[in-house]
Amino acid sequence: MLNGDDRGKLLKTALIFALVVSLAFALYIMELRLENILLVFVVGVLVISVASSSFIWGITAAVLFILTFNFFFTEPRFTFNVDDPNYLVSFVIFFIVAALGSTLMSRLQSHMYIAKHNAAVSNNLYEVSKGFWRLSDEQAIVEYATEAIADLLKRSCKIFILDRGKLDMTMSPKIIWCFVNAHPCGSGENKFSDDKRKYLPIRSESHTFGVVSVDCTQIELSKEDGRYLNTVLLQLTIALERHRLNIAEEENRIKIERENLRSNLLRSISHDLRTPLTGIAGCSGLLIDNLHKIDTESVRTTLRDIHADSIWLSGLVENLLQMTRIQDGRLTVTGKIEVVEDVVAAAVGKVSKRREEHSIKINKPSEVIVAHMDAQLIIQVLINLLDNAFRHTPDKSVVELSYGIENGWLALTVSDNGTGISEEKLPNIFEPFYSTAHGEADKKRGMGLGLSICRAIVNAHGGSISAENNKSGGARFRILLPSS
Repeated sequence: MLNGDDRGKLLKTALIFALVVSLAFALYIMELRLENILLVFVVGVLVISVASSSFIWGITAAVLFILTFNFFFTEPRFTFNVDDPNYLVSFVIFFIVAALGSTLMSRLQSHMYIAKHNAAVSNNLYEVSKGFWRLSDEQAIVEYATEAIADLLKRSCKIFILDRGKLDMTMSPKIIWCFVNAHPCGSGENKFSDDKRKYLPIRSESHTFGVVSVDCTQIELSKEDGRYLNTVLLQLTIALERHRLNIAEEENRIKIERENLRSNLLRSISHDLRTPLTGIAGCSGLLIDNLHKIDTESVRTTLRDIHADSIWLSGLVENLLQMTRIQDGRLTVTGKIEVVEDVVAAAVGKVSKRREEHSIKINKPSEVIVAHMDAQLIIQVLINLLDNAFRHTPDKSVVELSYGIENGWLALTVSDNGTGISEEKLPNIFEPFYSTAHGEADKKRGMGLGLSICRAIVNAHGGSISAENNKSGGARFRILLPSS
């Protein structure tokens, strides 16, 4: 029985045969020389070789054309007898020419097919290579490589990314052996040769990333399939190495940032703790040594200074603890519906003892406003902003705290009438350890943590915080929080 491809070739051959014989009869009727008719048959053989892409079909056509020419056009006609021995020589030459032409055509078409196939595969491999460069996640890289290999080889494929220090011993022993030994096994290999799958290591010169398993149930991998598979595995290895290097680079960057944070923290602590602790130690020592010699008002003033430094140190420690939580990713927001007026009042109450000669003006709407928030965290934000305003404005300055609903958001604003923030410092004031009081640390103490903590807390609420200078002077900090 002929398959579909052979039936198609038979139909093409029959059609070309009929056309060539019809043309030969036409030339014969026109009384052209028989050599010309023989050339028509040679052309017919070449056309059939091209149409069928087969040497066998070309040779078969040559034999049929010789018999047809002998039967219809040589004397005696309508028999297979040959009276003129010259025709026997012509037939031999015809067959040789037809065979050579058919062979050349078949080889040419075979080379064209191979070239076309190789070009298609090369294009596929190029597209696969480009696809790897668009991926940065390891899981996405593995899934993409699995699909690429399965599509290229037309067989199922599985990829296992393994860690030598955390091997799952319940996995197939073939996979573990291939990974540990970094050597192929399974179908067609010395080790586990009876298996129906082939296992190949995914490895670079210095590291083995995992194993790829390819189904060989129907047919073993050809050399060509092996080359294509190795090409994809090379691209996969490069992508995995790039991913690991990116992770290592990010880890190194984080380590450097942590070291910088630690250095800045130690430097800031050594400076900012020294001044208030020296003041506390000096004032308390003065009271101990001269308590009965100092008048009551001087004692009260000294105690007030000790209390102020203690309150500042308490706030500093709270900010340090909060910054530690933020750096460790342990800042959690446990929000609920809160009355905004109560939150603002709690923040103002906590700073009332350290506002010194400053006054606080609260601007609030007539209606009661509620919002979903973590009250303790928002209170800390407001305390940091108010303390910041007290430190950077002269005595008897007015600090305004306003809140209300704007375009569906809860807006809280802390504004002062001080000197404001210089334009070159304004873009950096929310960065950790950045203080606007450079060069004035003793007068305006601050480690530069308060505003960075404010930003982290507000961002954790899904809001935003910004800073700007008032047109009339002073600075203004504006917080936007979801109102529900």
